[in-house]
Amino acid sequence: MPANEIKIPDSILPLSETLTPADQSAAREALAAAIESGTPVYPLGAATNLGHGANCDRQGNPLPTGLGLSTEKLNKVIDHAAGDLTITVEAGLTIAKSDIVVAGRIISDIKLREHKIDTTVQIAN
Repeated sequence: MPANEIKIPDSILPLSETLTPADQSAAREALAAAIESGTPVYPLGAATNLGHGANCDRQGNPLPTGLGLSTEKLNKVIDHAAGDLTITVEAGLTIAKSDIVVAGRIISDIKLREHKIDTTVQIAN
């Protein structure tokens, strides 16, 4: 997996490397390898709020060096149930991007209704 371009200062998180898995399978493999080796994993998301957590343990010791795991490419919509007002997304999809996806689907639904396009599926007996 290629290294991510996100640069995190060691004063925030002590990272030995940062991985950006391309899909859930690659993320699962990276996590499994880290668990196997006992390497701490620091999820990075969009790397916008990294300074909000503690940069030491409860005894004041620095955090151990670990793997930065960016979810930047895990940004797909898994399911959108408009009638239930729910959406299931991968960890890297930002709220702004999910809003765009949902808005696009609503607009598509409205256009289908305006043009009286029947989207129901009929199963032949």
